[in-house]
Amino acid sequence: MKRLSFIAILGLLLLTSCENRNGGEQTFQSVECDPPLDWLEQFIPMPDIVQGGARKMPPPQDPAPTPYYDAYQYSDFLRITVPSADSIQLMHHFLVPCAYSVKGCVVLRDNVIELSEKTRKPAGIIPPCICGTTITTSVNTSHLNYTSIFLPEYELTFPLHLYEGLDTLIMIYTDVPEEPTVYLTVSGLLLDSYGRNLREAQVVLQDQSSTVLDTLYTNRDGYFHNNFITIDKVSINDTLSVIVLEPFYNYYDTTKIAFADMDVEYDLWSIHYYAYLEKQLKKK
Repeated sequence: MKRLSFIAILGLLLLTSCENRNGGEQTFQSVECDPPLDWLEQFIPMPDIVQGGARKMPPPQDPAPTPYYDAYQYSDFLRITVPSADSIQLMHHFLVPCAYSVKGCVVLRDNVIELSEKTRKPAGIIPPCICGTTITTSVNTSHLNYTSIFLPEYELTFPLHLYEGLDTLIMIYTDVPEEPTVYLTVSGLLLDSYGRNLREAQVVLQDQSSTVLDTLYTNRDGYFHNNFITIDKVSINDTLSVIVLEPFYNYYDTTKIAFADMDVEYDLWSIHYYAYLEKQLKKK
């Protein structure tokens, strides 16, 4: 079984020129826009959107991972592969102008691998876009006792632990969230003790720790509604408290709604809970 290693570090992109320090002419590689990145699943699993809540709206069958990993086209990362004891392969994925060419340079010195790249704009071509691309470089080596890799364009050094059969992924930059964002939408209708719409009543939403998530007011028809409260990740046992206060008519009520009883929609990037409350209140 292939062994994997993952290093997640954010860095600043600084583009500089890459000098050919190894001697001899090196071939430029044309940029291929937006290559498939499904192989990232070996290092970065899709977010666990099942754990932590029930679902009234079931997920689609056999969802394809492709859209999730396509989002990493805008990320900057480096994959290091050791196919044998005397060879190291490097694949750098980053954003470059379309139609550019890129030349990779690898220098081995002591226990440090230095990787740099030089981009070249073809004469007379106006790049139509910016795209994600992967540049591959390989080098023969007499040992694997390298302890770090240095990227001069970034002015960054990353620790390494190489041995035959190891794949390492260094995430230099990504804005892909590690977990989906959780949203909550609450709406409802409140009636007084005579069955009439309760207008201008205050509705306070609280989580299990009594943290106020939002404060709403019913309209002239007794309805209240909010949109897209961002909340912390919830578990199947968590509840939402809906607290109603109308001091003029002496109405006060607290209703707890279990997240497990809410309707839920989700995708790779978000989980959205929907709660609805319709209640006739009694005077206190």
